[in-house]
Amino acid sequence: MLIGRVLATFEITGRGLVVATDILLNELPCNAQAISGSQIEFRIHGVINNVATVHGVEMPTPLNDRTPFAFSLSSGISKNDIRIGSEFAIILQSKVDLRNS
Repeated sequence: MLIGRVLATFEITGRGLVVATDILLNELPCNAQAISGSQIEFRIHGVINNVATVHGVEMPTPLNDRTPFAFSLSSGISKNDIRIGSEFAIILQSKVDLRNS
């Protein structure tokens, strides 16, 4: 299921790569926390560029309706691996059933 586009990436020492998106938390098709552990596919012009596992969901403070969805990826993925503007989609849900959320 296509979710959105990558707006920015930044590395946090000891935590890995964080991906900021163009989707707001309240626009997600499921609870953001449920996405942890899911596999995400990154595409450029419809072609798969990379596949990674979501390590965690970034929850900035304070949360509001304008808070963008951001997540960290499992180790081994760097800024060079994920291009700005890439589309991303959940391809394997760990605890998520998007039809019943």
